[in-house]
Amino acid sequence: MSETDLQKNHAVREIIRARGELSADIQQLGDKLRRTQRQAPRDHAPKLVAGAAVAGILAGFAAPEVLKKALKWGGPIALAAVAVKLRKQQA
Repeated sequence: MSETDLQKNHAVREIIRARGELSADIQQLGDKLRRTQRQAPRDHAPKLVAGAAVAGILAGFAAPEVLKKALKWGGPIALAAVAVKLRKQQA
């Protein structure tokens, strides 16, 4: 074998070795990303539950007050709107 053939063979082997290392690195990165995606919901679940509980408590205590105000102010406003509408139709 000539020296150029040896250099070509050596270059081909190096390319194959580099591709193998690169594919292994890509595989490791993919595994890490998949693990991170599975782990993220587990890490944040307690915070989400606590946030939902706080929102539920606030809504539970605030909703009755809002409904009372809506009935207190909404009824007369609706009656006034109906009265104005009837007067416009008569005129």
